[in-house]
Formats: sequence, structure tokens, C-alpha cells
Amino acid sequence: TRRRGAIFGYAGRRSGGSDNLGTIAEGSVDWTINRRWSINLYLGRMSGHDVVRTTFAGDRLTFGYVENVIRF
Repeated sequence: TRRRGAIFGYAGRRSGGSDNLGTIAEGSVDWTINRRWSINLYLGRMSGHDVVRTTFAGDRLTFGYVENVIRF
């Protein structure tokens, strides 16, 4: 809570009057090895536009992960 000094939330940032955040391309692939094991892959790439360029030095973001799932 605010009285304790532990505030959770998101801070607003100026956009410079722009409303174009960016474009994202993403995809995922799931491989089922057998009924108990699967592997999942995700990759996303964002190209920031005016709002991002106003606030940050860079305008590209790439995020991905590989997930190994074992069911018992």
C-alpha cells in the first residue's frame, strides 16, 4: 500500500502527442515428443514507432523462449 511505501502499478510516460506504439510479429511452435513430453518455442519481435522513439534510445525488441514440458 502507499502508506507502507510499497506501491504496485505502472508509471505513465509522455508520448509526445503520438499514438503509434509499434508493430509486432510473433509466432510459436509446439512439438509433442510423446504423451508426457513436449517442447514449445516462442519468438516475438517488435519495431517501435513514434511513442517508443520519443521515450527510449532504441526502437527494436526481440523476445523468445524455449519451454520443456514434462507431464506426470
